[in-house]
Amino acid sequence: MADLIARRPEESLPKQAQLWADLKAAYRFLNNDRVDSRQIGQPHRRWTLEQCAAHPVVLCVQDDSNLRSTHIESDQHVMHSTLAVLPDGRLLGILQQRFCER
Repeated sequence: MADLIARRPEESLPKQAQLWADLKAAYRFLNNDRVDSRQIGQPHRRWTLEQCAAHPVVLCVQDDSNLRSTHIESDQHVMHSTLAVLPDGRLLGILQQRFCER
């Protein structure tokens, strides 16, 4: 499953999984409290920094996305992302991503 995610990161997990068992395992993995999203994203952030080094100008675009829980109506979380973007609009990758409560 990991190789499918790496080859087609733009697709949703249900589209990437060839078997129901693979999809269920992926959701179980991502829902595990011992899984740290910072560790999962570290290789991508390192690769993005390497890509940035090859360009004289890289824009660091920041965005906040509100994430609302379906279980608790008043519970609201924010995902803060910093993207590395070239002046012509091409995306190099994610430099930082963190989650916090509003």
